[in-house]
Amino acid sequence: MPTAAKLMGALLFALIGAAVALRLPAYLPEGMKIGLLLPITLSVSGLLGWRLAGPRSGQQSYSEAAATGLMTVTVTVVTLLLIFGLLEMLRLTQRMIYKGPMEAVIGIFEQAMKFAPHLWHSDLLLVMGIGGLLAGLACEVAGRRWP
Repeated sequence: MPTAAKLMGALLFALIGAAVALRLPAYLPEGMKIGLLLPITLSVSGLLGWRLAGPRSGQQSYSEAAATGLMTVTVTVVTLLLIFGLLEMLRLTQRMIYKGPMEAVIGIFEQAMKFAPHLWHSDLLLVMGIGGLLAGLACEVAGRRWP
């Protein structure tokens, strides 16, 4: 059932995802295609904000709400790394890089680990960290105000 906290979670975490997705291309290697970066990041971060932060809001303390915001950002980052690792693995599969299906599955995690270091920049970490804290607190306030 839709609630104000779920809506707040979806909007705020989608906003955090958009901020990171718009800044991230500056740190990616030259020539890397970023066509689906923004739409996938918006949809996944909004969905996880709705499903993770929203339902927990309204009945927890503010410190738990801040932790919920950080947890939602962390789960979002891991999920997006796996999604983009999967997409890159599928692209490499067309070039016959992998010898078998197990090697392709392992390739998902290898590609995800190749993308991960691009997120270790101070501005991206600040947006994700402070944004997650504030979004978790805002979801809690919305959950208390409009149950």
